[in-house]
Amino acid sequence: MPLWGTLNITLMSDTCFSSPSTQDTTIDTDISVDKDGLPILHGKTIHGLLRDTWLALQPVIDLDRAGYALFGKTQSHDDACLLRIGNAQLPPAFSRQLIFAQKRGEKSVPKSVVRTALTTERIMTAEDRNTGTPLRESMRRIRTLVRGLTLEAEVTVVQPLTPQQLQLFQQLLSLTRHAGLHRNRGCGHIKLEMKWNPEQQAAGINWGVDPASVSGETLFLPLQLTLRAPCILAAPASDPNTTKSLDYIPGATLRGAVAAALVRHGATDADLIKILVSGDVRFLNATPNVRGRRSIPWPILLRRDKDAAKLEDSIANPGFDMQILFENSGYRSNRQRQPLSSHFYEQTGSKYFSCTARTGLRVHQQRHRETGHASAGKSTVFVYEALEPGQTFTGCVALRNCDKNILDMLVRAVSEPLWLGRSRRIGYGGDPVVVEPTEWDIKTETGRMPQHKIASGDDFEIVLTSDAVVRNPNTGEFDPFALEAVIADRFATLANVKATCLKASRTSGYNRLWRSELPTVPSAAAGATVWLQALRDIDEAHVRKLQSSPIGERTAEGMGCFMIAKYPETVSLKKHKESAAVPTTEIPPDLVAAQRRLYLRLARTQAVAAAREAADRATRIPTTSCLGRVRTALTSDNWREILAVWFGSTDRRLKDAAANQLQVCRVNNEPLKVTLKRAGAGESVFRLSNGGDKQQCTLVDEASTAEIWRNVERDVQRLYLQSLLAFMSRIKQKSEDAR
Repeated sequence: MPLWGTLNITLMSDTCFSSPSTQDTTIDTDISVDKDGLPILHGKTIHGLLRDTWLALQPVIDLDRAGYALFGKTQSHDDACLLRIGNAQLPPAFSRQLIFAQKRGEKSVPKSVVRTALTTERIMTAEDRNTGTPLRESMRRIRTLVRGLTLEAEVTVVQPLTPQQLQLFQQLLSLTRHAGLHRNRGCGHIKLEMKWNPEQQAAGINWGVDPASVSGETLFLPLQLTLRAPCILAAPASDPNTTKSLDYIPGATLRGAVAAALVRHGATDADLIKILVSGDVRFLNATPNVRGRRSIPWPILLRRDKDAAKLEDSIANPGFDMQILFENSGYRSNRQRQPLSSHFYEQTGSKYFSCTARTGLRVHQQRHRETGHASAGKSTVFVYEALEPGQTFTGCVALRNCDKNILDMLVRAVSEPLWLGRSRRIGYGGDPVVVEPTEWDIKTETGRMPQHKIASGDDFEIVLTSDAVVRNPNTGEFDPFALEAVIADRFATLANVKATCLKASRTSGYNRLWRSELPTVPSAAAGATVWLQALRDIDEAHVRKLQSSPIGERTAEGMGCFMIAKYPETVSLKKHKESAAVPTTEIPPDLVAAQRRLYLRLARTQAVAAAREAADRATRIPTTSCLGRVRTALTSDNWREILAVWFGSTDRRLKDAAANQLQVCRVNNEPLKVTLKRAGAGESVFRLSNGGDKQQCTLVDEASTAEIWRNVERDVQRLYLQSLLAFMSRIKQKSEDAR
């Protein structure tokens, strides 16, 4: 039974988990952030830190080499790694507050402000070994996460650990104490703590369907997968050092993950043949979830005007018209047409919502296992593109002629952690949470358009919802342009083919055991459209039966699926936008500290500016020695008590000569002595401005931060007085030098 837990990474000092690029030109080394601008420590880095600790201490703490079971063997083709470590990010309650602050409309907070709340900057120089002075042209600025932050990473153990393996894992956590860059300059001190959650269970699937109740028909059972880790689903790429990811989860990937789960459950050869080989069970592609439903690839024949407003700029004008290319709709235009920028859509009534899966790039470097340096003369930099975590995809399992036993085996297989794609030992693999949608029809593939009766003489379209691998009926070779002949044969007595619009693609695969690509074959790309005219009436039941029988080969992997549709002449498109989750009313302590840092930085800026303005308008400024004595008192922690004694009626009060100078000096229409006396009594001599700058720095609602704002205003009183006296001393010194 798998085991879940959370790895807490507490920053004991400022830490820099570096990124290959910087977010602004003033920083030489920047932190790694996710799409929302929040800090992230990739699971590959955590895996490498623990593994390096184990390699360094293995002769002492692991004589039996139990670490191979935890981390796997280098360059091994097996999948023996038990630990699957996800990306470390801010706690969910903290990150939801920050994401909501950036997407709450007119009062949104810029990403730069959020970055300021969580980071600090350091300026460093290298040292000349001969002279001990700073080395020329070596000054650099780095951005680090402030100490005190806590990052959380999801940890999954594929199978229970033995006592020896668990003890080794705890030892490695306690011995791993540094991470990131500039560790020899005081950065990167961390503390790792593991919290197991034995009560956590995988999200269960309970379709609650009896196959006997729909005997003779294809049963469609949906799967909704929410990624908790990046997922690499390799697509054909030209650069050997670059892995480009697909923007959907192929059925072949789901089929392989389910096959591995079935083997772990001890499925017999007969069961594996029935589920994986017979073709009675088909795993369809999982596409992005839009508004709670499975999306569909856009037909290739749809185009938009190139001069129309871009979809990304469609806030003022949210839609635009698209016309069907070869249908005689009467639409004529001399304007240039171009394909759509989005790949998928979901239809709700007459509205079409487009979407595209989010992907991100991650740079990796292969290093020597002993020295830790890159190998000279070898290409060791790799770029991985992967689906970003947090996205939801909806797929489907199609069953035909299956009994209750097969269905129960599938339920158990998909109810455990599924690992998808490549590089799963280093933080990838998706680690999806699999649930079933709230609404679905067992007789219809999830995401299809509404099915209607097709009358004789009506025009309709056949649109591929996945790539189709078809062969030329004359030569027997793979030929995507044989799609028209295949469709014509399928609808021989039902309809005539009038036109075809398709795009050739390549279909491949990946053998996880051999770590090699499968042979690539040409295919007709998803979205290919065939235009037909019905020869006789086709009722809804017949339409459903036609759609449940895919065309071509590799149908068990989700290939060859199509739908029968009829698009209107004009389609109005809207972009699907994910809404930010409304955070809870409880404010995490880390968020309180971040809000205080923002307010304190803003308050210091206002205090210094107000002090400069007040000093410029001050009259009869005291001597620099008198101002210096007061400034010295302000450096003490009990400066209020000192000022109260100086301007009180006791014998320890300030001497008359100094008190008179402070009395005759006027600042902000009152004597400086009165200002200092009020500060010693605990009153506020400087008020913060509640302008737009404060609104841009407010991460949560103002009612919750009112107390923080008042505390910050009280804390900057001393800074205001120190800056005021410093500016007055400078003005006095200049006037004396001018004499």
